[in-house]
Amino acid sequence: FDDGPFEVDPVAAFQDAATGLLDDEVFTLPSTTDPINYREAMKSVQRRHWQEAIDTEIAALERLGVWEKYKPEDIPAGHSSMGSRFTMRAKTNKQGVTICYKARLVVQGTTNQPKSSFKDTFAPTAKFSSIHLLLAIAAKRGYDVLQCNSDSAFPQAELDPDEVIFIRLPEGMRDLPTYAGCVLHLRKALCYSRRRSTHQFIGGGGGGG
Repeated sequence: FDDGPFEVDPVAAFQDAATGLLDDEVFTLPSTTDPINYREAMKSVQRRHWQEAIDTEIAALERLGVWEKYKPEDIPAGHSSMGSRFTMRAKTNKQGVTICYKARLVVQGTTNQPKSSFKDTFAPTAKFSSIHLLLAIAAKRGYDVLQCNSDSAFPQAELDPDEVIFIRLPEGMRDLPTYAGCVLHLRKALCYSRRRSTHQFIGGGGGGG
């Protein structure tokens, strides 16, 4: 390129053009933080990736038979519906480069009421000190260390028959024609913010006996 002189500063010209294109009402510049909600995700330049992640999550839950659709007026007396939302996380490699986008449908499980919505909540959890000890022994003795990941872990476990949970559709599902005007009756331990999810995953068939 010719080093100049320029009648117009090329950097300033690019910035002016970008400012005109990047309307805050349309999308935002790439962020180092994950979106806090669906609307923020859809305003980001990565919105296509977030939408694909949400579509993948919905398809996986449908395939596992996690819910059945109900009309709000058909909710049994004495029960109410809880809120839900999508949480989103961009996964990076060691170099900090984004390698995939993940979305999870979670229930606002803090509205569960003890003795009415659930009973047992205990689930065994390994302490980090125990994990560190096992890794140290493996390193000392030259053992191979393997790990596994359970995809869509919690939805593998069935809900207890006496646990009746309805959730309202989150942003990102409300506009889907197949779910118009519906609430979801959970058949499986959907997500990560419910108090009993881990208990049911460990003891209900997802991760143990």
